[in-house]
Amino acid sequence: MEEYAGSVLKSVRSGNHPVLLDGFDEIGSQSWSGEASRLEYIRRASLQGVRDLIENLSGAGLLITGREHYFSSEVEMLMCLGLNSNTCTILRCPEEFTREEAKAYLSRTSSNATLPDWLPRKPLVCQLLAKLDVADLKLLDDQANGEVEFFESVLDAICKRETRIHAALDSETIKRILLHLAQESRLQTDSAESLTPEQINNAFYQVTGTTPIDESAVLLQRLPYLGRVGSGGSDRIFIDEYAKNGLRGLATHIAISTADKDVLAQRWRQPLNDFGLRTLAHKVPSDNSALKYLKQCTNYGNHQIAADYVAAKVLAHNVCDFENLIVDDASIVELNFSSSTVSRLTLLNIDFRLLVIEDSAFNEVFIDDCIIEVVDGVSARNELPEMFGHNCVVSDYRYALTTASISGLNLSNSQKTLLALLKKLFFQRGSGRKEEALLRGAEAYWDSGAAEEAIAFMLREGIVTKRKGDSGWVYSPQRKHTKRMNLIVEKQKQSGDVLWDLVS
Repeated sequence: MEEYAGSVLKSVRSGNHPVLLDGFDEIGSQSWSGEASRLEYIRRASLQGVRDLIENLSGAGLLITGREHYFSSEVEMLMCLGLNSNTCTILRCPEEFTREEAKAYLSRTSSNATLPDWLPRKPLVCQLLAKLDVADLKLLDDQANGEVEFFESVLDAICKRETRIHAALDSETIKRILLHLAQESRLQTDSAESLTPEQINNAFYQVTGTTPIDESAVLLQRLPYLGRVGSGGSDRIFIDEYAKNGLRGLATHIAISTADKDVLAQRWRQPLNDFGLRTLAHKVPSDNSALKYLKQCTNYGNHQIAADYVAAKVLAHNVCDFENLIVDDASIVELNFSSSTVSRLTLLNIDFRLLVIEDSAFNEVFIDDCIIEVVDGVSARNELPEMFGHNCVVSDYRYALTTASISGLNLSNSQKTLLALLKKLFFQRGSGRKEEALLRGAEAYWDSGAAEEAIAFMLREGIVTKRKGDSGWVYSPQRKHTKRMNLIVEKQKQSGDVLWDLVS
């Protein structure tokens, strides 16, 4: 459009057109510094052309968009863009869609009508989801680890997007920097968590072996998933909790699988949360190859990585032998022993948010001097297994119908079998259950004919799906039916459900 450029520019500067300036945070600067004052100077210098353009516009209106955390404060943003707070309005977009907005977006942009319960509803994530084939999305939703696989694909897509904006760094380097920073943030308490320019600078150096200069400087100032700490300052913080914990799970797996010596003596102060644990569980092997390294970590002082491994291991595998691993002084958000056989493990001075011991078997397991918010599987202290020492402090007990307690109900074996099936499929950990695991703990009353009939019905109705696993069929619940299944478990005959009538 060269022949029109002069006329268009003249018309714009005459105030005939509203103008959109998108991406002030994508303009390159030529240096990098760990000093806050120097960073502000660099940002101001790099936006000189934008200020000049804004100063020469008049009349028709101006919309400027970019990442808020590129600047250390609103004051700096207005100064760098040459704006006056009295003559402009600062707008902020919501971080993500509501569920209804996400569904409306997908209905307009793709043939996908499904919105998985675990899906973050950020616009970029929904945009990537819209590009998936219906069959691929269904496969992800049905798989036990579909959420983790989708998160990894989103992470790769975001890093590639950053590379398209600035080719100074390849996408794998950006990903490794984010993983490093997510792990670095675990050295601080949740309330005091922040990343200084020096830490970001060091992450670049640790990943690339060089100090950041030239084009790479801008990328580090605007890394995805990060935002400002409070209203000012150059420190950054992860503003996307879901992504932060997914990154932490991946980084923990890398540390364990590579026996990272830098991690040995680090004092991690934050445990993996539920999504971080699911991410790590997706990667944990069934063998005990990692235990030698984890025992080294506990010897050098990093007990938290061992605690994360224990929680992820029992989440991924039903039979776990920890070979006399001792974890002392750490935190675990959720340790779910349900339907597991656990051997040779000692946990001391652990802060638990939730500890589930339903339908579990223990051999040489000892837990003492721990603070536990909730124990799930018993209703009082005198019902705790012998493995609990006298110095454990439990705030609350939560008793639920277990596979074992179903045996004492005044029901037929076929009805008990249905309750055990629903309990294992819809109300125990994980998103899939191996065929062999459905029977475990229910041998005394198991009715194989009723089980086959109930599973066949649930498959026909889309209540569960099945896929071929490494050792037989794996059944996965469709979570939209959880409320219905809960009504059957609680009300039984009074639920009036056709599934209950089928086995009765």
